Amino acid sequence: MRRIFLALALAVSISACATGTTNITLTTPQTRPAVLAEAPSTRIDVAGVTDSRSNTGRIGDKRNGYGMVMGAVGSTQPPAAIVEQALEQVMTANNHVLGGAEDRYALQTTLRTFWFDYKTGLVTVEFFGTIQAEVALVDRTTGQTLYTETFEGYNSERTGGGLSRTWTRIMDAALADFATKVSLSEGLKAALAATHAPAPATGS
Repeated sequence: MRRIFLALALAVSISACATGTTNITLTTPQTRPAVLAEAPSTRIDVAGVTDSRSNTGRIGDKRNGYGMVMGAVGSTQPPAAIVEQALEQVMTANNHVLGGAEDRYALQTTLRTFWFDYKTGLVTVEFFGTIQAEVALVDRTTGQTLYTETFEGYNSERTGGGLSRTWTRIMDAALADFATKVSLSEGLKAALAATHAPAPATGS
């Protein structure tokens, strides 16, 4: 009987304010210097992020205790802008310089996933958030893509329930995990370092 009561209470806590859209405000993660800081300081434009998600109007669903979608979870800033700001923070924290459209090197990013969800159990709820994006270092002078890697940030938490404050915490942690993984990329570090290599000598 106690478990039934807890399950009903949990369903009420999750489905409260379930209709309409609830927009959450995410925080740009304060990334620490990591592997990318080992590359020489590079002036690079963190170009706009392309949002390729199939549904750009929400970042999650609000459902009742039976799993029926009742409303949407959104964000006060577009997810593409959130990811762009996170990448800018990654680059500056790792001693690189933010450039502009006139600069030779740029990060071009395609956002694939930006999603918050949860699964309701008998007495607990598992919340989880996923952010996935493909990041490419490009040479605008030659038109070449010098390096491409897909990064995924993820976070999950099992609790007794929670609303927008919990949702925000989950997605903030997923965003921080995404930024950390970019900072730790050996491949991107090598590609940035290669932009400083002397041009090969030409034969006479």
